[in-house]
Amino acid sequence: MRSRFVFFAYLCLVSFLGLLVACGGASSNNNLSSNNNPSPGTTGPSSPGSSSPGSGGGSGSGTGSSSSFISYAYTASTSAIKGYGVKADGSLTPLSGSPYAASAGLNASNIVTNGANLYAIAARFTNLDVFSIDKASGALTLANTISPLTGDPHQGDIALSLALDHTGTSLYITLGLSDFDSGINVFAVGSSPNAQQIQFLEGPAIALPPPVFSPNNQFAYTSFCGVRINGVFGYARASDGTLKNMNPGLPQPPTSPGEVFCPQSVAASAKGYLAIAWPHFDFASSNPGNETFVKTYTINADGTLTAVSNSQVLTASSKANKTVLNFDPTGSFLAVAGDGGVQTFALNSNGTLAPIGSSQAAGVKFQSVAWDNANNVFATSSDQLYVFNSSTGALAPVPGSPYPGDPALTVLPLQ
Repeated sequence: MRSRFVFFAYLCLVSFLGLLVACGGASSNNNLSSNNNPSPGTTGPSSPGSSSPGSGGGSGSGTGSSSSFISYAYTASTSAIKGYGVKADGSLTPLSGSPYAASAGLNASNIVTNGANLYAIAARFTNLDVFSIDKASGALTLANTISPLTGDPHQGDIALSLALDHTGTSLYITLGLSDFDSGINVFAVGSSPNAQQIQFLEGPAIALPPPVFSPNNQFAYTSFCGVRINGVFGYARASDGTLKNMNPGLPQPPTSPGEVFCPQSVAASAKGYLAIAWPHFDFASSNPGNETFVKTYTINADGTLTAVSNSQVLTASSKANKTVLNFDPTGSFLAVAGDGGVQTFALNSNGTLAPIGSSQAAGVKFQSVAWDNANNVFATSSDQLYVFNSSTGALAPVPGSPYPGDPALTVLPLQ
């Protein structure tokens, strides 16, 4: 009997994810932005808007080498991975050989890189494709394909999302099957295209988004907004990369008369704070609302979270489209992207947020957002890649933006 339900749930889930990508929407399993991707030679910005691993994409053959690029940006659709070289002015050049074929049926929710390899879920959520990265050209080569389900005791599960810790040596794969079960599969990875499964951690019935790691790599957080399950979830990370479930406390939500808010996306600052996006939650609210707030929390020494007083800020985006977050590598600036556009906030010394300039590209249904190390902010919709520079404080579109792009996004800084 369970096998029938499993098969039915599998078909529903695959169809649902496909519709989300096609419509430019975002689910709890979509990429939350690449907070954890290691960034070689991270440097801080001299003005508001520094950088962190992001993503991008393009098609066609390009020219150039790493000597003429400051970073590489990659995006993924359901059919291929596209790559761009990012120039000093933030403009993009398609990488040689792009787009890069996967083993088929890519999951367009997220891709991640540890600098040596790029990881993607493919073959209709049953393969982990490992692409080696040629640092001189940015070109990708499919170097290995392994099963992301190794060690999972649940039959019929599929791989849904990916995350890396800050060292790039632990890969976390969220597995699940609709309303039946879920878990996190942990793999040891490195510069080679090999991956060794070291742990399966049981999860709730509904699969959670990929975890985001604290600056010291000792804790991880994720959140889910739903009727059956909602809240902020925590994990303690051991030195070998394995996880244990941990209670992060009950982070105080934003306050607005008659309204209830549900935690959605999270991002960790290198300065020791966690930002959480809170959209209006119709199910529990007595008053109507359509807004999304962001609030910050101190990451305590034991991994628990304490709300920062007066840190609640209203974003330009609504509850209708998922709002995604990402801090720059220094942890000083937060990029927020949703259907209200892309906007940036400065993180003050007391953990509160202050808006910088105005929102850009309002009305676009953004799905991912990230930084590089040169004050560039990257954001993707279902079919475009937007690039903004924040070296003057406010966001400004770079030459040629937006570019052809895809929902999933990761950026590899070269400096």
